[in-house]
Amino acid sequence: MAYRFKLAHTKSASVGFTIYNLFNEEYENNGYAGGAYQMINNQVVRKNYAGYAAQAGTNVMANLTLRF
Repeated sequence: MAYRFKLAHTKSASVGFTIYNLFNEEYENNGYAGGAYQMINNQVVRKNYAGYAAQAGTNVMANLTLRF
């Protein structure tokens, strides 16, 4: 959402904001998985792992644009 208006000494000015994740949904859009080998008691053991990167909750980004 943005609002444009005339400001002294400028061609135009606008202010706006964007709301991200408005309903505060919990989700993840990035994940990872892999494996590694370790030596345990003189034996090679494979360890697997996986995880995800949770995303931010509700947040707001504001902006101001001045055109000269």
